[in-house]
Amino acid sequence: MPYAQGIGDEIGWTAEAWCIPDEGSVEFEEDWGFLYGELTPGTYRIVKEIMNFRSSGDYDAKWYYAEFSVMEEGTSVRLEKPPLLTVISDENAHDALLGTYSWQRENGDGTSTGIEVDHAHPLDCEAWLPPLETTCKTAVLRFAEEPDRIVSIRCWSDENWSDPTAESEDITVMENEIELKIGGYIYEVTAEWNTENGYGGTAYYSFYVKRSE
Repeated sequence: MPYAQGIGDEIGWTAEAWCIPDEGSVEFEEDWGFLYGELTPGTYRIVKEIMNFRSSGDYDAKWYYAEFSVMEEGTSVRLEKPPLLTVISDENAHDALLGTYSWQRENGDGTSTGIEVDHAHPLDCEAWLPPLETTCKTAVLRFAEEPDRIVSIRCWSDENWSDPTAESEDITVMENEIELKIGGYIYEVTAEWNTENGYGGTAYYSFYVKRSE
């Protein structure tokens, strides 16, 4: 964001607001190299607060997340495993638990590597699924790399912890947004990536949401 050079090595961050028009977008460039140095090859996440400002004291604010990769020159991105899924509701965000998956990636020399990972049922993962607490009716699914298809989403009441035989309920997804059920529910997302980009497969993710009115 915009900054002002202070005394010596001190940096003062100013408070400009970038206005985004309705149904529009805004692009801007910032060079933070002097402060953080050059990013080495790897995967990074940028976080930004977006405010829906209506009038003084009347606004909503939410945090949005986006991952990006810095590649070595001459290489292309080939994900070694399914990408991160972040679940966002209200101002809260949780990373979903990656479960069972089947993945394949090209090695760049005419061969490919496949991996099959089996994971416990979501209802047996209470210790690894901290609740995302919200009063919002919906949640947004943000993949670090968008799947070609979300195959299905289902859920179980948290009354069924440790009972993987419990019957699930199907959930409808519209443009990566789902409607949350009131109470505590464990959700499972199944997503697919085709292999045309040099990697792909099927992955299962789970997360736990407690929605109150």
